[in-house]
Amino acid sequence: MAIWTQWHDPTLLAPVPHRQVVLTIPDRLRAYCLYRRRLLGEIARVAARTVTAAIRTLTGERDLAVEIVACLQTHGSRANWQKTRPPAC
Repeated sequence: MAIWTQWHDPTLLAPVPHRQVVLTIPDRLRAYCLYRRRLLGEIARVAARTVTAAIRTLTGERDLAVEIVACLQTHGSRANWQKTRPPAC
């Protein structure tokens, strides 16, 4: 992960403000994604459009170019499929 992050800095990321957004899939949808992996891509595309629309609305710039680097994680820290939400800390 550290090497991947270092590659992104000079290669992909422009010298402009960046934001990290973390989205989770509701528990009810996770079981569907387990057996229909294409749903993850669809959910990611909807999330990207939603985040883009929110940023454009918040900045007031309707034509703002928003670029997104997305990483889908479908497993917990033990490399098991994330079926339920982890306990709150």
